[in-house]
Amino acid sequence: MQDLLNAAHNLPQCLDPAIFFGVPTVVQILARFNIVPIKKFRLSQLAMYKITDECHGEIAKHSKENLSTDEESARDLVDLYLSAAESRKKADKKTFLTENTLKGVATNVFAAGLDSTATMLIWFVLLLTKYQDVQKKLREEVINVIGTGRLPTLKDRDAMQYVHAVMQETHRFVSVAPMAMFHMVKEDAEYEGYFIPKNTYMISNLWGMHHDERIFPKPFEYQPERFINDAGEFVKSKYVTPYGIGKRVCPGEVLAQRELFLFVTQLVQRFELLPAEGTGTDSISTDGVYDGVGFFPPEFQTRFIPFD
Repeated sequence: MQDLLNAAHNLPQCLDPAIFFGVPTVVQILARFNIVPIKKFRLSQLAMYKITDECHGEIAKHSKENLSTDEESARDLVDLYLSAAESRKKADKKTFLTENTLKGVATNVFAAGLDSTATMLIWFVLLLTKYQDVQKKLREEVINVIGTGRLPTLKDRDAMQYVHAVMQETHRFVSVAPMAMFHMVKEDAEYEGYFIPKNTYMISNLWGMHHDERIFPKPFEYQPERFINDAGEFVKSKYVTPYGIGKRVCPGEVLAQRELFLFVTQLVQRFELLPAEGTGTDSISTDGVYDGVGFFPPEFQTRFIPFD
């Protein structure tokens, strides 16, 4: 498992924006002969091989063990997927829930979702450490809703309006994937007087939209309250789209949002986040590093003080 986590972490570090343009065609052809002349591409290829092998191995183990796969006893996504596929097979229904599809899903979860979600979690820690007032208000809501006797669950989401505002503002403020995934125009098109030829690559400038002062006043200030109305209710903004734009947004959006909710609520319920001893919140910078693919947080230190 550690090898799998390492490979998932290393993959984004090897990527470069050029892979979305003309270079992939050449690299993919050479890769068929196991010849990749560019170091970064070779590293990313090896990381993908590792992720794919590990995922395929785990799926094979699940299939052989043949354990109960109902929702209550299912261990993970693979169990549920195999159970659903078997049910459709017994009912003689046509389905795309094949083992090959499962291999692709599992590989994508690790390759595309693990490091991006982990990066977002680190941003949450940084921002909650820096903005103590937000952390305090967040904690107060969690404790007011469920207390301290149990951990938050997904069933608590609707009762935590400020949590949603913090999550949405963090996505807007950070924009961990500033350009999202690239898309291609299938046919000649025209938009607001601009002619867009067929096969043109389209880039969604999410960072630009998230920091447009015409939409978000004082865009470089971290203000979760901007998404809370006078009635104290969370207001979802159509202009905060961290998972992409259009029909083909990131398929891991639902999973990632659930993970972030559980992480943030359980974190503030159990710990107080403070800057490194002898320093203040001013010592924590929000100037991240953009590597051409993702927006990563700067180095910082946080103390996790558990509540009794």
